[in-house]
Amino acid sequence: MEAISHIDPAEEFLTAVSENVGDRGHVVISDSHILNPAMAWRIFQMRRRGVEAHTHKATSTGETISYAQERLLSARQLSKMLKQAGFSSVQTQLSVFFPPRLARVPSLSSIGTGIDSILNKVPVLRNLGGIYTIVASK
Repeated sequence: MEAISHIDPAEEFLTAVSENVGDRGHVVISDSHILNPAMAWRIFQMRRRGVEAHTHKATSTGETISYAQERLLSARQLSKMLKQAGFSSVQTQLSVFFPPRLARVPSLSSIGTGIDSILNKVPVLRNLGGIYTIVASK
């Protein structure tokens, strides 16, 4: 959950995962979706506060290596990356259209879940989900 946005380079990581999960392997990735206005605003605010997009670390030998990349991907970008890494089936679910506080109220939580399900069936609205979960299979 919310890790792929910190791995750099993500493409190499996904290739390594693909090579190590075996012929019937699966990977599940869940992360914030950049096309959701609230998530895009969060990244904008981070950049304004000086949080860099790329973090570098020095090794004990003095070599500088890319350590992390603070970036959000769209579900479409990540699906494409997974297919390029060798996964043949990629299924995406976007969710969390409503604030997490909604989940704390049991009577509203079930309503929110139902509305999330309906909104996920509308292609244009699917891209506004705050979080995506992708299941990729070999």
